Amino acid sequence: MTEQRFLISEAARMVAVEAHVLRYWEEELEIPVGRTELGHRYYTRENIEMFQNVKELKEKGLQLRAIRQLLKEKEHVWGAAQNGKDTSFEKGKEGEEIQSPALIEQNTKKLRQFEELVSEIVDKVIKENNEQLQGRIEDAFSREMEYLLHMQEKREEERFRKLDEAIRAHQKSGRTAAAAKEHSWLRRWFAKQ
Repeated sequence: MTEQRFLISEAARMVAVEAHVLRYWEEELEIPVGRTELGHRYYTRENIEMFQNVKELKEKGLQLRAIRQLLKEKEHVWGAAQNGKDTSFEKGKEGEEIQSPALIEQNTKKLRQFEELVSEIVDKVIKENNEQLQGRIEDAFSREMEYLLHMQEKREEERFRKLDEAIRAHQKSGRTAAAAKEHSWLRRWFAKQ
């Protein structure tokens, strides 16, 4: 039975990303993808499932560097079974090969370990992202408060400058009026003399 193959456009639609994203992930994550005789990419169900997992991890905040490490861990965990090591098969009722319960239990244990590892990495990444985000928010808040305080100081300085000008103008007009009054009083006094 031949495996089903998908063109890049079909695979991109199934993963719900653009085709260039699949090419980028393929290159960055070193994911082996088949080629036709003409050199065109084709994707298997396994490739598509892997890309869907990558997309989920990206949506959880992991960077490609961390995802590449996870894929290498998964390859290491499952590599032995895929390369024919530690595989023990039993014959089923109709002669088909089935994995032994011991191997199933071992693989289940490895899968749980892998899931725990992924969970720890996701938690760590989320915590780091939250800390970075909190720092950025605090910096932005601090800058905004400094700006508001600076603007308030400038408004107060302007208000006091205008108040000072008004007081000086009032004092000047008062002195002018007093001088005029004194001048007229002196005139009258000299006129009487």
